[in-house]
Amino acid sequence: MTKQIKDFPIKSNPVATDRLLISDSSDNATKSIEIGSIALQNSGGGTRGYFNQVMFDHPDYYFRLGEISGNTANDNSGFERNGVYHNVSLNQASLLNSDTNPSAYFNNSYITFSNIYTVAAQQDITIECLVKLNSTLVRGAFVLLGRQEPDYAGVGLGVGDSSFDDLGNNLIAVEEGIAFRNSGSLLGTSTNHVVLIARTDNQFFIYLNGKRVNIFSVARKANIPAFGTIGAERTSSGVIRALTGVTLDEVAVYGCELPANRIYAHYKASLLTT
Repeated sequence: MTKQIKDFPIKSNPVATDRLLISDSSDNATKSIEIGSIALQNSGGGTRGYFNQVMFDHPDYYFRLGEISGNTANDNSGFERNGVYHNVSLNQASLLNSDTNPSAYFNNSYITFSNIYTVAAQQDITIECLVKLNSTLVRGAFVLLGRQEPDYAGVGLGVGDSSFDDLGNNLIAVEEGIAFRNSGSLLGTSTNHVVLIARTDNQFFIYLNGKRVNIFSVARKANIPAFGTIGAERTSSGVIRALTGVTLDEVAVYGCELPANRIYAHYKASLLTT
């Protein structure tokens, strides 16, 4: 039997790697265990507040884009579904106020990764990231699961005008098999927290900085090709229309619909300064 010795929290701004003292009756020894991210779900505390909020919701992918060098985009979800960097500028300033973990800058560059959601019609999907545009004339996909051409089977979130082909700074969703959908919300050049929910009941929801800004009715296709990209659109023959002039950070993908209160919690955690 174990017993906690010191009340939680052990300090004003605990993080998941802090250790908690316990006593073990089997040998009367004093031991310690890591608090862990789940224990911090409501604290938002410390420099890992945003990380803790994301991990509490069990992402299938979590690319923090914090690598300093190399070609591997590490998946921090615990599943290690790592991606591959293609000419991405690493070690950029973090888009989180409370975190020094770097971000990545995309300028005709992208990341490829394996997509586990091959049966889209049977899977709710949430895509989330922090984004900062270099200018108000940008186009491309922040995250895309699947491809648009030639069979138009993709779920994604990006920026453009009436489509990803048009320069602009409107937040846009990819509606597989149908069209691009403009949320009507401008991103500007400040840091934004953006979310797309693609549901199996033929609804798309777009969130900007913790608030829902649009809903679309869609027609979900049965299948999505088994690859994905961050920073570009992709065809069967290769990558096209690479995202230009955009910094991305904290890219997460979930095999479920994140509730509105959790999206808001993530957004608020992104604003923490301590």
